[in-house]
Amino acid sequence: MENQKGQALIIVLLVMSIVLTVVLSSVSRSVTEIQTTTYEEDSLRAFSAAEAGIEDKLINPQIGVETIESVDPSDASIFYKAMTTAPSPDSKQYIYPNPLSSGESATFWLVSHDNSGLLSCNGFPCWEGGVMSVCYKPQGESQEPAVEITIYYDETNKSSAVPNNFADLTVYRKLFDFDNTRDNGGEDPGGTCNFGDIIFTRSASVNTVSEISPTCRDGCLILVKVRVLYASDQQIGLWLRSGGPTSFPAQRINISSTGVAGDSMRKVDVTRGFPEPPSLFDTAVFSLDGLEK
Repeated sequence: MENQKGQALIIVLLVMSIVLTVVLSSVSRSVTEIQTTTYEEDSLRAFSAAEAGIEDKLINPQIGVETIESVDPSDASIFYKAMTTAPSPDSKQYIYPNPLSSGESATFWLVSHDNSGLLSCNGFPCWEGGVMSVCYKPQGESQEPAVEITIYYDETNKSSAVPNNFADLTVYRKLFDFDNTRDNGGEDPGGTCNFGDIIFTRSASVNTVSEISPTCRDGCLILVKVRVLYASDQQIGLWLRSGGPTSFPAQRINISSTGVAGDSMRKVDVTRGFPEPPSLFDTAVFSLDGLEK
């Protein structure tokens, strides 16, 4: 009889152990699922906060100013940290980051933007003019594109001590085409341009001193637009061969935003160009005299 009681006790303990194991396993799984759900929700909140920081900086892109902002008035643990920078290329050679197809344009800035995004040369690098070369058709490229170069400039105020209001723009335009059979009036481009490992076989050069204005300095030359014709998927580079400064002004802004929610952090990076004249202006009708029907 006593042996039977001992066996019953063992069976009871075994059943209790199994029940306790099942209960603990269920509790552990529930806790894990709750933690996972909380983490996923915090991750979504952090990503939304990071996107809110990007939107804020796109609307108000103050360069060099970090913004820390809560996105939920009821929960201070959900916020973003966003910063806008405008790094300058470290040389006088710059390759436009996106390939171009026929009819598309690339914009190269010759004047800087201040911390508020306005054009300025006061304390910022601006190209002073000289010889520039638009370099295109990388070595091995079979297509023969033509390039149309449009230079925007303003001679109203040429001194860096007097900020230029850029209200009296003038446009200089020139076409280069190595293929003379197209009979479009384009000039022959020159020889090769070496951009490190990339060798361009066409070099369309403009001397801004002799062809535009010998006195155009300190922010007078504003930007260059290069339009590709007759080809697709083309790389374009601009080389400022002479004239200060030692490197290009900043060509675009970088926005970095980090969203925080609880223990989750998410980061979003965006690159955006500066506002520029609409591409419609590249093909607008113009005349030195009044237009007649």
